[in-house]
Amino acid sequence: MAKFTRPASVPFPAENPYSPEKAELGRRLFFDPLMSASGTISCATCHHPRLAWGDGLRRNDGLG
Repeated sequence: MAKFTRPASVPFPAENPYSPEKAELGRRLFFDPLMSASGTISCATCHHPRLAWGDGLRRNDGLG
């Protein structure tokens, strides 16, 4: 089980290090419905933060 433990830190590549600005951009894109083909749903529509980034369904509905 030790090899399945959560890492102590998130590894970021040296050529693309973490920054608060990048994290904010990712958050904004994740919740932006304009990223979908229809322009009406965001990633967060199905990937609920409160549901461990899942939707609680056995199968997805195929929107996107």
